[in-house]
Amino acid sequence: MIAKQILADDQEQKAHELATSWRGERLYVAVFVPTKTEECVQRLAASNVKANVRITECAIHHFPSDKDVLSMETPRLYHDFHVLGDPSGPFYAAQALMSLQQKFGTIPSVHAIGRVVVEVMQRLRKEDQVVIDRRVDLFSVLCSQFTYQALIDSAFGIHNNMIDTSNATWAKDRGNTNPTVRLSPDDPFYQEIRDLHIDKLGPLLEEKARAVQQTYSEKDNVKNKSASDMAEYIKKFKTAQSAHPLLEMHINLAHDLKDRIQSEDYRQMLKLEDEITAQSTSSQSCLDMVEDIMDDQKPFHEASLLVRQVYDQDPSSTKTRNQEGKGG
Repeated sequence: MIAKQILADDQEQKAHELATSWRGERLYVAVFVPTKTEECVQRLAASNVKANVRITECAIHHFPSDKDVLSMETPRLYHDFHVLGDPSGPFYAAQALMSLQQKFGTIPSVHAIGRVVVEVMQRLRKEDQVVIDRRVDLFSVLCSQFTYQALIDSAFGIHNNMIDTSNATWAKDRGNTNPTVRLSPDDPFYQEIRDLHIDKLGPLLEEKARAVQQTYSEKDNVKNKSASDMAEYIKKFKTAQSAHPLLEMHINLAHDLKDRIQSEDYRQMLKLEDEITAQSTSSQSCLDMVEDIMDDQKPFHEASLLVRQVYDQDPSSTKTRNQEGKGG
């Protein structure tokens, strides 16, 4: 992509030189975050643009996604390491941890869980932290979750604390020109509700809505009150007024999510997931049901999660399935 842009710009410059008789050289700067890779350098060289490019690095190893969460923002790291055998993931993880220690001091104790973290720990022998290999517990992240934030992510997809509600009926009805909604970690109300179970969320939102309506209804009784009481009410009214649109948005989201998890398709998925977890049904029967889900043109990622759950519970199941397929 970089090479393509440089070549296009070079063609434009040559055309400009022919038209104006101006001569000059351009130097391009490619900034790699957090570090350059040899593969990228080789691709630039293969495209005959490396000579015109100055390569530099910007060592931003972490991006804050919440008040207490730092992310490397490398979504393909797990796939690249375990599927493609790319060893750079643990190296970058170690580099990121060392960067943290340079800024905040040495971490006092080390706890490591998982085979892969050995490579990370070898680079951090004298530093101390907790490092966990995701493969230690894959099953828990494959199961359906019922907290408010997890369901929002499942239904809409949370990217950089933002969701796109353009496909939501309530957003279309409001004619909102900007369907992107920010789920701010600085919003105390969202902080209060995001980890709630969806069944507990509804009553809390109803309580908040009643409180806002109660504040609005009190305005008729303020006329005969003192100036200090009136000032206090105005402050309370403004707080309710600013909370109203956010509350309305969360109520609409909660309704969408509730409808989703109460649908027959979702219930069938949960039932199958429970059977896989409890191992109350044979692995082959579970795989047959997953095949039925795929035949019904259900979302592929949902079926793939179920297959992975079956494999985690019984690693021999998919191997047996493959052998049956070859035999047939």
